[in-house]
Amino acid sequence: MALNCDFLIASDRASFRDTHARVGIHPGWGMTQLLQQAVGQGLARQMSFCCQPLSPDQALRCGLVNEVVPHEELLPRARQLAREIAAANQEVLAGIQRLIEYRNTATLEESLAEERRSFLDYVHGRMP
Repeated sequence: MALNCDFLIASDRASFRDTHARVGIHPGWGMTQLLQQAVGQGLARQMSFCCQPLSPDQALRCGLVNEVVPHEELLPRARQLAREIAAANQEVLAGIQRLIEYRNTATLEESLAEERRSFLDYVHGRMP
């Protein structure tokens, strides 16, 4: 579930692991693809094959989470980020999110061209 989030903030008490192989449940919600996209194929293999946990600091170092905060500050930090997101221009924010995700299925050159096209659409009032 966490791998489907736009970004993650972790408590200093958090633990991250893939236990599919240990409990005998085949992944079906994108774990095999999203984990390697987040942490790289080598670490994804190690996490999935060995079922060992990553500490919050390890998760931060490998890019699985964006930041680690003391446990008691997790909810206040999440609320602060939510307020900042809510205060942003939602139309532009949606466009930025789409462009970031576009890069998952396109080359850098195609993605840069899509950003330019999207910018021109925005300037000319043609944003969806």
